Amino acid sequence: MNKILEVITKNRILFKNILVVLVIAVCGVIYCIYGRKFIKDNYNSKEKTTDEYKINGGWEEIESLHNQTENIYVYICGAVVNPGVYTCQEGMRLYELIDKAGGFLEDADRNYLNLVEIVEDGRRVYVPSKSEMIAQGTYSGQRININTADKVTLMTLPGIGEARAEDIVAYRQTHGNFSKVEDIMKVNGIKEAAYEKIKDYIMV
Repeated sequence: MNKILEVITKNRILFKNILVVLVIAVCGVIYCIYGRKFIKDNYNSKEKTTDEYKINGGWEEIESLHNQTENIYVYICGAVVNPGVYTCQEGMRLYELIDKAGGFLEDADRNYLNLVEIVEDGRRVYVPSKSEMIAQGTYSGQRININTADKVTLMTLPGIGEARAEDIVAYRQTHGNFSKVEDIMKVNGIKEAAYEKIKDYIMV
């Protein structure tokens, strides 16, 4: 026994190194048997979860929920092609709603509304016509040039119907352009009373 202890004492460093090597070897064996299996099972579990999301459209559903905006309902009427109730996305601008309604009618007062305004749920949007705005004295556009305006535009003037608008166009074709706004009274059927109604809305 003393000899064994003497050998161990003399070679304690060697035995210590052998012990360290044995411990490392045992740990390596345990890792190979159990560790790799644990990592593999854990990886397969994550891969399965990812595949399930892909198969069930999980990622698309998450992205869709992220990008989804709430629908709102807006009633638009007046001088648009197709008045009615429209389903819109939250944050939609007024000009986009007007496009959904088919756009403006030719007689629409396009300058009256703020076209970049965000529409709100339950709102009623009314697009006025130029003729009714002129009749109210609140037309938001520029004065009508009686030398260049077509029949439809001339008909937006107060008291100017289709026949009188045609007379103005015919007068220009026969006599040339008007020199001043008062010259419009030279047109058949437009006298001083009619001129007083339209003088603030015309120019040459």
